Amino acid sequence: MELTVHTGGEDVGRDLYDWLVNDAEVVRDVRVTAAGHTSEGTMGSGFELLNLIIPNVIALSSLGVSIATYLQQRRAGGGPEPKIQVRVDGDLVLLGTDAEEVLRRLFRDELERARQAETADDR
Repeated sequence: MELTVHTGGEDVGRDLYDWLVNDAEVVRDVRVTAAGHTSEGTMGSGFELLNLIIPNVIALSSLGVSIATYLQQRRAGGGPEPKIQVRVDGDLVLLGTDAEEVLRRLFRDELERARQAETADDR
């Protein structure tokens, strides 16, 4: 499964990127890269979008726990909670401290779509 994470800004994006690549449970299986996108007319390092390649539900679960923990840490530090979203089938889905469950649901939905497409191809 591939996800594009919208971080709402380069500072949050770089912070989340650093958080994820330093989480041993995440980097064991999940490929995390900066998408290289910046707002038009601005210079930046491209951390507004992160691309994630997730091979299985266990890796997805680890990713969800890591993002939820990241958000909890940001909240505990007194700063504003960043708005982290993932793009799924053209829709943006907001991730919060329930990120693990949200990502699992998205993975189940993706599997169901793949099964339906496979069934339709077999006809």
